[in-house]
Amino acid sequence: MAVPSPEPQPIPEGGTGDKIRLREATPKDFKAISALFQEVDNLHCEHLPDLFRRAEGAPREESFIIGLIRNPDALVLVAEHEARILGLVVALTRSSPGFPYLVPLRYAVIDTIVVTASARGRGIGQAMMAFTEAWASDQGVDRIELDVFEFNEEALSFYQGREFSVLSRRMVKLLDRDTC
Repeated sequence: MAVPSPEPQPIPEGGTGDKIRLREATPKDFKAISALFQEVDNLHCEHLPDLFRRAEGAPREESFIIGLIRNPDALVLVAEHEARILGLVVALTRSSPGFPYLVPLRYAVIDTIVVTASARGRGIGQAMMAFTEAWASDQGVDRIELDVFEFNEEALSFYQGREFSVLSRRMVKLLDRDTC
């Protein structure tokens, strides 16, 4: 597991100089984590209404989030400023299936990364990604993978700036339900 930074860390160049503390989440962070999941879910609902819908209540069950927090193969990282959580990363380690045609790999998957809209552009995402990359390296993984929707140009630019490259494309064709 990663070790949380004990003291607030200055965010990288380009930031405002605010002191941001990166630390692993605890079950007490559930409400703040839920708000960040809601923010990213709303973005997906807005752009992909045929795939996402607004949830009633918490966007993720509390037991699900606590399970992630307690998972030894997961990192649930929050960025905190003056006791307010501004960002979240959820990353997990995985291994490739044992099929003979696949090279055995241990890798990390970034499931979620979000910085609340009011705090974007201050280097928080960069700091969280740097922490996550260090964590992944400490876990002995070979690579980091993530998924991003094509509409999310801000995220695409962010990941490309951190030297992520396209590995594959997932394509979809919507079928006319009236003719099926």
